[in-house]
Amino acid sequence: MKKVLIHILWYSFTLLLCVSCNTLTEEDLGYPKVIRFTSGGGVQVFTNDKGEYVPPIIKGGYDYYDKSDGIYRSGRDWLDIETGNPKVKGIKLIAAPNNTGKSRKISLEMTHADEYQVVTVKQD
Repeated sequence: MKKVLIHILWYSFTLLLCVSCNTLTEEDLGYPKVIRFTSGGGVQVFTNDKGEYVPPIIKGGYDYYDKSDGIYRSGRDWLDIETGNPKVKGIKLIAAPNNTGKSRKISLEMTHADEYQVVTVKQD
């Protein structure tokens, strides 16, 4: 009986731990919901209400991710991202020119503690 009770307590604790670990909630963190680039590409810097700039998560993965001199650089396809540069207050996005004739988009997840916000980057 004692062994069964220990197993029940252990499984209850494990289940509670697993449920509590998945507590990210989607919130408005002050970032724009959509950032648009023209087909010519370009550079945009955006900020949030908190003044903290954590490298964003690119949904679908990265082509590269690098940190040197305290600056994080990452990118995928046509979009490059830079954070942590003391000369730039915010998150810097660099879009390559779009010569495909089709619109394109990439979704970013911006995080702060246990909250996140999705930012969609679109290009004509």
